[in-house]
Amino acid sequence: MTVPTEFIVLAGLLLVALVLWLPPVLGALVEPLRQLFASEGVQLDRQKLLAVVMISAAKHRIATPAELQAASP
Repeated sequence: MTVPTEFIVLAGLLLVALVLWLPPVLGALVEPLRQLFASEGVQLDRQKLLAVVMISAAKHRIATPAELQAASP
């Protein structure tokens, strides 16, 4: 079975779009995550939470720490 070239190109473009879109999304999630933990009585320093998100994103090769830092409000 062969995959049409158009599908391969489309999949590649979607992958590039996803990679470019993820750092701002991850950066924007830091504050809601901190508030969620706070609502359960767990006080997290924003910088520590951002560091955890950065390490996780870098480990999974989703985004670099610099990209997340730039995307974080």
